[in-house]
Amino acid sequence: MLIFFVIKPIIGMSYSHYEGYIAFTEKQENGYVALVVKNLPEKELSEYKNTELDQFAQKPSVDYGTNGGYFSMKKKDFNKIKKGQKVIITFKEQAVPDIWGYPIKAASVKIIGE
Repeated sequence: MLIFFVIKPIIGMSYSHYEGYIAFTEKQENGYVALVVKNLPEKELSEYKNTELDQFAQKPSVDYGTNGGYFSMKKKDFNKIKKGQKVIITFKEQAVPDIWGYPIKAASVKIIGE
């Protein structure tokens, strides 16, 4: 029992958070995916086509990484999000191929702004 209490906090530390706006969502044959972008004001999201948002998301961010990322999620999370909402995605760090658009599996999706 003591091992569980020691290991549980360590497991929790391997999760990361990504905060941004829902740029667009897609139902794919193998699941549900959303592009989440940062460094783009919410009001500007509606001015861009999905292909332009994808290109914006691929550009290097001023803080770290890129301006966006694709996240796969459960159907219940997918059904509650919509374009323009500000969200925090919790995900487990994972080794993924260096391929743009490869979705990271979201552990949870929290809406923090409409």
